Amino acid sequence: MKKAIRAIATITAIGIMMILSYWLGTTQAETITEIQTVTETMETEKIVEVVPDGYIDSESTDFQEN
Repeated sequence: MKKAIRAIATITAIGIMMILSYWLGTTQAETITEIQTVTETMETEKIVEVVPDGYIDSESTDFQEN
C-alpha cells in the first residue's frame, strides 16, 4: 500500500512540475524592440552612433577620470 501511495505522489508531483514549467515558459515577458528612424538632409551630414544599453567605454576620458 505504501508503494502505491508513493507512486501516486511521485506521478502527481511530476505532473504538477510539468504543468508549472509549461505555464512559466508561456508567460515570460516579451522583448520590446525599439526602432528608430533617421532622416538625413543633403545640406548637413550627421554621424549617428548606436551604443547598446549597458555599454561602458573604458577608453573614454570620463571613465578614466572616475
